[in-house]
Amino acid sequence: MTNNRFFIENIKISLGSILGNKLRAILTITIIAIGIMALVGIITATEAIKQSITTSFSQAGAGSFTIDALWNYGSSDSKRRKRNSRISYEQAMKYKKHISDRAKVSVSINVASNNSIKYGSKKTNPNIEMIGIDEHFFEANGFEFESGRNISTSEIETQRPVAIIGTGVVEALFSEREHPIGKEISVSGKAFMVIGIKKKRGTSMGFNEDGTIYIPLTTASSAFSIPSPNYHITTIPNNADVNATTSHATGIMRVVRLLRPTDAIDFEITTSDFSSNQMLKDINMVVLAAYLIGFITLLGATVALMNIMLV
Repeated sequence: MTNNRFFIENIKISLGSILGNKLRAILTITIIAIGIMALVGIITATEAIKQSITTSFSQAGAGSFTIDALWNYGSSDSKRRKRNSRISYEQAMKYKKHISDRAKVSVSINVASNNSIKYGSKKTNPNIEMIGIDEHFFEANGFEFESGRNISTSEIETQRPVAIIGTGVVEALFSEREHPIGKEISVSGKAFMVIGIKKKRGTSMGFNEDGTIYIPLTTASSAFSIPSPNYHITTIPNNADVNATTSHATGIMRVVRLLRPTDAIDFEITTSDFSSNQMLKDINMVVLAAYLIGFITLLGATVALMNIMLV
C-alpha cells in the first residue's frame, strides 16, 4: 500500500514538473522522438542495403562468374602482360566457343557513358550508358523485359541497328500514349529501331540501370569508335559444379590469351557469390558505425527523459 502511494506521488511530481516546464518538456520529448526515429531509421537502412546487395547478385544468377582483364600486373614480364591486358573480341569469341559445352557465355562491352538519344524533337541528357551485348546478356544479368524481345543471334551476326532501352530512356523520349517498340531513335547520328524495353530496376550500387541502351555487340564495334576496347565475359555453368567449370575456364583463357605455362594469369575470375560476400563484408564496418551512432542517440534520449523526470 505504501509503495503504491509513493508511486502515485512520483507520478504527480513528474506531471507537475512537465506542466511547470512546458517548453523544456516539449523540447525533450522531441529529442526522444528524434532519437528513436534515428535508431529505427539507421537499423532499417543498413538492413535494406544488405538486402539490396544480396538481391542484386542473386538476380545475376547464382553460380555465375565473370572474367575481366587484370590491371594490376606484376613486375615480372610486365611488358607482355600489359600488351595482353585487355580482353579482345577474338579472345572472348574463342573462349565462348570452347566452353559452350559446359556453360552459357555472355560477352559485352561498354561503348560510352555520355550518350544523348533523340526521338523526333525530344532529346535525353548526355548521360545515357550504351552497352554492346550478345543474346545471353539479359539472362546472365537477371534482366527482364517489360515489353518487346531480346536481340537475336542473326541480328548480332548481321550487325543490325536494333536496340533495347531502359525505362528511363522511355520516360524521357516517349509520351504515355506512345509505345516505343518499332520506333526509330538516334544515337550520335545513327538510327536504331527499338525492339525491347528492359523492366525497371532503379539504381543499383550507384549505377542507374534504367538510363541505358543496349545494342548488338557487333553493331557497337562497327558503328562506334571504342578507344582501347576491353570485353567483359560472364559465364553461367550448365551444372552445379562451379569450381570445376571455373578451373576449366581458367585453362581455356590461358590458351586464348597465349600464356605460357610459366606465365602468371593476366585476367581475373570473380564468382557472383564471392562479390556478394565481399561487399557484405566491406559494409559490416559501416553497419557497426551506424549501430554505434544509433546507440549514442538513444542514450542521449534516455538522459533527456531522466532530465524531465527529475527536474
